Amino acid sequence: MEYYRDRIVNIMMGWSGITKYSDGHKLILGIYNGHIPLARGYKVKEDDAYCATTVSAAFIKAGYADIFPLECGCHEMIQKAKKMPGGSIWIPDKNHVPKLGEVIQYDWNGDGVADHTGIVVQVTGKTFVVMEGNYKVNGVSGVNPRQVTVGDSRIMGFISPKFTANTAPAPVVNDPEDYCCKGMIGTYMINTSEINIRIKPGTENKSIGTAKQFEKVTCDGYCRWHNTALWLKVTTSTGKTGYISCGQKGGYLVRA
Repeated sequence: MEYYRDRIVNIMMGWSGITKYSDGHKLILGIYNGHIPLARGYKVKEDDAYCATTVSAAFIKAGYADIFPLECGCHEMIQKAKKMPGGSIWIPDKNHVPKLGEVIQYDWNGDGVADHTGIVVQVTGKTFVVMEGNYKVNGVSGVNPRQVTVGDSRIMGFISPKFTANTAPAPVVNDPEDYCCKGMIGTYMINTSEINIRIKPGTENKSIGTAKQFEKVTCDGYCRWHNTALWLKVTTSTGKTGYISCGQKGGYLVRA
């Protein structure tokens, strides 16, 4: 069986913006609580912290439970990572440059006990983006992105599952024109410093402007695969309509 990094990344990106107590939150808990065997026999409740639960649920949903230490607690997750079949997958190094799909563990107060976790969904040099459950933004707990720098003193280390490949084969789209996917309808946030909006999918095509990090765009579901990357047809807040690449790793756009 192949284990693809981008499979985990895409699952986490798809959960971006889910808030605590929402249907999406309940879905994540259901995925985790429905797995057999259930870690420590404990069913996570809606009022519980759910960062580790979200990470574990992503691996369960991907069908990758056998390469990851499923847990609802950060400390316990690390202990299991050290005892995985085939050897430890725990990297206790804040200076480690992570790869997509690796799982960061934070120690907020420096007491040597893990406090929070998330999955790396984008890496640019020594800066990376982590998608985290139970992360409050504007006072609301949800699944949200955090930008982190290699060497940050709050990093306790990383869990590095034994993936076998970076990217799953792209689906074949026979029709060269746009196709509509209802699952892509929605509002997205730019998750890179700045990105071009183009008249057609492909970097070889003319740019009609740019969208900056955290800017929101809407997609009515029309998209197209081009050179192994998915391009969404979007409209900006100023009314510009064009195509933005999700990136080959799927990290340029996140659900808003």
